Amino acid sequence: MKRFNWDAVELRRDDDKPTGYGAANARIGEAIGGEHLAGMLVVLEPGEHSAPYHWEAAVEEWVIVLEGRPTLREPGGERELCAGDVVCFGLGPDGAHKFTNRSDEPARIIMLSDQRASKVIVYPDSSKMRVRTPDLQANYRLETDVGYWDREP
Repeated sequence: MKRFNWDAVELRRDDDKPTGYGAANARIGEAIGGEHLAGMLVVLEPGEHSAPYHWEAAVEEWVIVLEGRPTLREPGGERELCAGDVVCFGLGPDGAHKFTNRSDEPARIIMLSDQRASKVIVYPDSSKMRVRTPDLQANYRLETDVGYWDREP
């Protein structure tokens, strides 16, 4: 059995992210050999964001706050969370979310979701959609919607 300890794990940063989105993280599912559930420890320093505001078309997401006071943006507005809080983001626009650390101390959260080979993620603020499958990773503008039979013979 593989083990993941969120107090002892080595965190990584993705260098290709823009300023404000460089939160340190560690992939839990990958570390313990998970196949059906994905998890990530995210450490948000003051002023950092988790990801752009988004919702998932086919994946439920949960967030568990381990420490700190991250601010959750959701369709109903913003609210500050604290250690021990657990929130669920369902499918579709009602599950839209983004975390920002507006406090003076780091915030540590665990993000959990279904492990799916295919995902559709919508980013309402930038009017785009991301499609991820084993054979395709692409971003599209929502305003470029075409008819089902477009360019078909």
